[in-house]
Amino acid sequence: MLVLDAGNSRIKARCGAARWSGTAAELELLAEWIAIQRPRAAALSSVASAELAARCVALCERLQVPVLRDLAHGVHLDVRVPSKVGADRAWAARGASLHAQGAVLVVQVGTCLVVDAVWIEGQSCRLLGGAIAPGLPLLQRALAAGTASLPVVTLPAESERVPALGKDTEAACLAGVVNGVRGAARELCARLCSELVWQQPTVLVAGGDALWVLAALHEDHRVVLHTPELVLDGLESAAREVRFT
Repeated sequence: MLVLDAGNSRIKARCGAARWSGTAAELELLAEWIAIQRPRAAALSSVASAELAARCVALCERLQVPVLRDLAHGVHLDVRVPSKVGADRAWAARGASLHAQGAVLVVQVGTCLVVDAVWIEGQSCRLLGGAIAPGLPLLQRALAAGTASLPVVTLPAESERVPALGKDTEAACLAGVVNGVRGAARELCARLCSELVWQQPTVLVAGGDALWVLAALHEDHRVVLHTPELVLDGLESAAREVRFT
């Protein structure tokens, strides 16, 4: 089973133990990778443009890999307008049900920082709502785009602790971006717990930039798990039910 997650910045793919990640400009590389894996079917989640989603589907069909249509995530969306909930949030909630039970905070750290409250009881999964904030890529670009002289922040190669005391403009911008996202993740988790009266939820952290916030969340919560591929987990779970039951 091939599962594809087309996000705002990158496309992530998984087929068995094999992984691929790249941008929309690298679809032909994705095609070569898929051809090597030889999957029997594919499932897609996309929050990117309709055009990119269509290109991903066309790519699979060109390789004679059927794409499962209208795949149901099976998550009850306990929000005002369920149709407006991003596919990645719903699939991540389903993926969370494979890792935890009870009160769960799903933290996705990518282009956006998304913190969702999910209640999981047996096979039942309810997305109660959450918060969406700018992630590291958006904040990196926003400082430069919104000012006359601030630079585009370059993140260190490793998710090391970045001091809040920047000794020059670049270091100060880096401090604000990294510690701002870490602080936002902690505050949003704390506020959701307070509003829902949750004492010790399980915190699942996913997304390409998850490592930047893991340590910060460990300071406040007893159970914090790095589950980097929740969207793909949820997709694969639903797809296998359709194909093999």
